Amino acid sequence: MPARTVVTWTAMLAAHGQHGDVDAAMAAFDAMPERNTVTDLVSWICLIASLSRNKLVDEAALALDRAPMLADSTLTAMLTVYAQSGHLRHAWQIFAAIPERDCVAWTAMIAAYAHFGHLDDSSSGALELLWMMELDGARPNAVTFSAALAACSHLGVVDLGRELFLSMASDRSIVPEQQHYCSIVDMFARAGRTREAEELLQCMPFQADDRSWTALLTACKNQGDIPGATRAAEFAMTDSQGGPYLLVSDLYKSILRS
Repeated sequence: MPARTVVTWTAMLAAHGQHGDVDAAMAAFDAMPERNTVTDLVSWICLIASLSRNKLVDEAALALDRAPMLADSTLTAMLTVYAQSGHLRHAWQIFAAIPERDCVAWTAMIAAYAHFGHLDDSSSGALELLWMMELDGARPNAVTFSAALAACSHLGVVDLGRELFLSMASDRSIVPEQQHYCSIVDMFARAGRTREAEELLQCMPFQADDRSWTALLTACKNQGDIPGATRAAEFAMTDSQGGPYLLVSDLYKSILRS
């Protein structure tokens, strides 16, 4: 390629990082002629994403310190990288450094605690952040509530999750989408409230996918709810490859042994 621009260099850096070739990503970054300019902050974000994605957190932190002129939007992008990689401590450090946090920054942190907080028993932090977000004046959106409902499911706080779900439309004018309904189904199923999960799957304004029916099938199997498992299996096996068949097989084997 006769003329290499910042765009082509950054594309190479991102490609190497996504395929786990950190050394090649670093080499591409070091060879970039404009890597220390303000106009090339995207390459810094790609570098930090590559390092963080490949669990090189200390190296990512050093790159963050070296990055030029970090605006709020850049910090938010880097926060999202750490959050999606499950590095809660580093994500929180960046979050705390953002002077004016927007919905994206708050949602990234809420999602991080919702999806990775169970590793260190901090899933409840997602719900605490939701309250803090609204007190801070930021407006949660549909993505924010997806993360909050996932936290409720992991924590097993069914009544709070249902309250949040109902408040989306009534208090915040956010129309629940399929992912929100599926989160509630998952929450009911995890809590062993299989009848409520099934009723919601049957009446929600979307066609339930096989993943939701399989989640219900698993819950019914664990609860010993054979009629419920049989009904769920009929739907789960319509589009699935093989997982539901194995669950049904295990279910009937347990019946024969009992």
